Amino acid sequence: ASQELQASADAVRASQRDADQLREELARASQELQASADAVRASQRDADQLREELARASQELQASADAARAAQGDADQLREELARAQAASADAARAAERDADRLREELKTSADAAHTAQRDADKLREELKISAEAACAAQRDAAELHEELAGVQALSERQEAHRTRGEHAHAERLHAHAER
Repeated sequence: ASQELQASADAVRASQRDADQLREELARASQELQASADAVRASQRDADQLREELARASQELQASADAARAAQGDADQLREELARAQAASADAARAAERDADRLREELKTSADAAHTAQRDADKLREELKISAEAACAAQRDAAELHEELAGVQALSERQEAHRTRGEHAHAERLHAHAER
């Protein structure tokens, strides 16, 4: 009985040791489980943070894509406006060239007209000079004719006076003859 009791006590102590070991293992397992749970929660937090960062990055990428599309649209619009401006500038340059050609032609016509007017003025001055010389000659001729007319008148008056004196003398002679 003593041996059995000893064996039973040994079995109890062995069971106690097993129980202590199991408690230690359970405590270690619990700690490991806690550490694992902490690691899972940390991983969850990291995953949440990564998801948030991914969402932000996706939004930024979307905003960047929108900005790129808007920039592309602006660039297209600017290219169209530049093309229109270049076309308008080319049209304006051609119109300016046409205006310049027309002005050059008008200037040439004006210069020709000025030369013609100058020639006409020179011809008129020459004709006026000739007319003035002719007028002077006519004036001289008129003066000479006036002098000649005055001379003829004076001669006629002298002849009339001489004739009158002759008639008076003849009448006086006839009267004296009659008185005799």
